[in-house]
Amino acid sequence: MHPAVRVSATPLGGNVYGSLTLDAGGVLAAGVFAGSAPGVYLIDASTGDVIEQLQAGPTFGQSVFARDWLFTANSNGVAAWGLPVS
Repeated sequence: MHPAVRVSATPLGGNVYGSLTLDAGGVLAAGVFAGSAPGVYLIDASTGDVIEQLQAGPTFGQSVFARDWLFTANSNGVAAWGLPVS
């Protein structure tokens, strides 16, 4: 089964209206615009499990992975998310 099929059954805080973004490590970023918990969700593409909700608020733009960063946009503005410092 293709990972994207599993994600369609993953319950999120609302409907995803835009495109998902997949990084090389198998993490999908999905923006939810409306519902009980709108925001940006990180999803494990191989299992469909939600890893984390990064940002709350109606998300209207497609998130973008670039190197070690994830860029998101929602009703609160644009945000850049980096990997944790180890």
